Amino acid sequence: FLCLPGFGSVHGTPLADLPEQFYGGFLCCMQVSEECADKPTFWLLIGYCGVNVLYNTLGLYVVKVASALMNALSYAILLPCTTLLFFTPLAGVAQEQF
Repeated sequence: FLCLPGFGSVHGTPLADLPEQFYGGFLCCMQVSEECADKPTFWLLIGYCGVNVLYNTLGLYVVKVASALMNALSYAILLPCTTLLFFTPLAGVAQEQF
């Protein structure tokens, strides 16, 4: 999606720039680059991947135990609940500012 206009930049990213951007992201994740040296980017990536695997595994478990309909309903309920959560002070620093 980075190459499409509107995703990542106004005019899109040229295909020739993608390897450099991926390499820069890798260096940031490994905390080698200067702007990412003091940030916990590696642990944030590991944490995100862990939560994502858990989220998808629980979705498959709901399909196994209940049904695909129950899975669709639970995800349909989850979206407005998480949207409302980010409007409350419970979200802390992740709270949306308007």
